[in-house]
Amino acid sequence: MLKPVDIETVEFRKAALGYSQSEVDEFLDKVIVEFELLCKENVRLNDKVSILEENIENYKNLEETLKNSIVFAEKSARETKYNAEQGAEQIIRDAKIKAADILQDANKKLYELEYKAIRLKNEYDSFKAKLRLLLNTEMEILSNCDLQFENDFENGEETPEDVKENMQ
Repeated sequence: MLKPVDIETVEFRKAALGYSQSEVDEFLDKVIVEFELLCKENVRLNDKVSILEENIENYKNLEETLKNSIVFAEKSARETKYNAEQGAEQIIRDAKIKAADILQDANKKLYELEYKAIRLKNEYDSFKAKLRLLLNTEMEILSNCDLQFENDFENGEETPEDVKENMQ
């Protein structure tokens, strides 16, 4: 690649009908200045291109990282949703089983209570019948005693004092 020093140090042969040396030197000085500016601009632009290429590479890496992150997040979201649905279904199954157990226990207790209630009512009815029978028997005995007492008293066999003594 041509450098400003190459232009500056170039020497031309002199020819009889050639260009004016002072004009050529003056033009070469301008070319040198412009060429130096162009070279510096070229270096600056090449540096800028390198920086921009590096930035592009960084952005591509960032883009790839973001894509991977999005894919991972989507996968995690699907897995989380799936696990949540599975957990919810398991909770529902467990709740249904528990509800069935509770209902079965409640029905069993209801049956037992109904059975006890029937048994207690039967015992009550039996006790009431026995008590009625006992009371009726006692009432008959008392009635018979009253009649016997009246008969004995009327016949003079016993006196009220005798009855009091027998009671003590």
